[in-house]
Amino acid sequence: MKRLFYLSNLGKQIEHLEEAVALHPNIIQGGVDVCNYKNPPLWNADFEQRLQSADAIIVTNMGVGLDSDFLQRLAKWLYNHHQRYWIDVVESNADVQERLCKGISHQEKLMIERYRRTSGALNYAQLINAGLGIYSEGSFPELHVIPWQGIIGREGAVYTSLADFMSAEGDESKPSIGVYFYRDEWVMGELYYQKVLFKTIQQYGYNPIIFFGQYGANPKVGIPNMKGSMNILFGEDVVPFDVLINTCKFSFQSLGAQTLSDLIAQDIPIIQGYTIYMDEQKWEQSLQGLSPVDVNLSVSQPELDGTLQGGLIACHTSNEEGHYIYRPVEERIDAVVRRAVKWSKLRHIPVEERKVAIILHNYPPTNSNIGSAAGLDTPESVLRLLIQMKQDGYSIDDIYSDSAQLMEEILSHATNDRTM
Repeated sequence: MKRLFYLSNLGKQIEHLEEAVALHPNIIQGGVDVCNYKNPPLWNADFEQRLQSADAIIVTNMGVGLDSDFLQRLAKWLYNHHQRYWIDVVESNADVQERLCKGISHQEKLMIERYRRTSGALNYAQLINAGLGIYSEGSFPELHVIPWQGIIGREGAVYTSLADFMSAEGDESKPSIGVYFYRDEWVMGELYYQKVLFKTIQQYGYNPIIFFGQYGANPKVGIPNMKGSMNILFGEDVVPFDVLINTCKFSFQSLGAQTLSDLIAQDIPIIQGYTIYMDEQKWEQSLQGLSPVDVNLSVSQPELDGTLQGGLIACHTSNEEGHYIYRPVEERIDAVVRRAVKWSKLRHIPVEERKVAIILHNYPPTNSNIGSAAGLDTPESVLRLLIQMKQDGYSIDDIYSDSAQLMEEILSHATNDRTM
């Protein structure tokens, strides 16, 4: 029997393969060995035997190129010792790119990618066969079609348009809060925190428009990006909610989910809901709060899009099968939703009635440090902000003649200067 060796640091791909083997043994025409190299395996004789005995090897990576010592060593070993493999990574170096695949045709690679990205157990079963070279050119089974986007109902029902959702579960007299999450969580049936968000948003008197999709587009497979999915679900350039809670990591712009022009045109607050790589107990006991990885993926990168920080909504844990899932932290979800509700209410307060506070940095706490910022003119920035706000309709009685006058006004009132 032929055997496919599949190596990845993407846990969900490993889960899909295991599910395919369990559900479709009559379709799969070979064996499967899997390796999650998120924690790289010990490179020894046993590991090399696993590589040598495989009839085909497929490698995927959540990263850029051969970005680890393990991948670089694996690529070199495969090039020298194996006849059928594909390291599916983005690599700009043409010389390295030529060494990433051997014995797998262009058509086979295209179908393997289509099966994987479309996802689901049946498509992964066909991926295994395609990787083993079971199908001849032109004889690949059709993809098992799974929606690229959808809106989730209270009990997990999927609606393919906003009109269908509102007709079945919505209330046109109420405002709405949107939630965006990864499609793969829906494919795997892992809607734990999504259902809590649905219930909580409804409790505050809002329609919960909780929808999934892919971040970036892939024309080869027919995948729309996030903006394309929104157009399909809601209508061209329609944004049917006051606020969006985004639970996906990274930056919209960096992964092609939406452009800056898209975000500006939508003109809604986007609040980041953190799904973190820590279990709830570790998170509660941590003085730091989020790990450096979570800060990077869920805080720093989304801020590049102008995203507002919301808070934790789910923690990484394992289910009965040992697969990782995101369990909701209900008290924190309530806090994030309350924040979204406040942003929604703020949108409906007339501009001239809004009260805005501008907070200036002051550390160490002396008058000479008020508004200090390396290489930046904070007082002038505040003055220009006030001018723009007045032009936009905010109630500002007087505009200072220059930034010096602004600072004189600030210093004429109470400050936190500990030397005074």
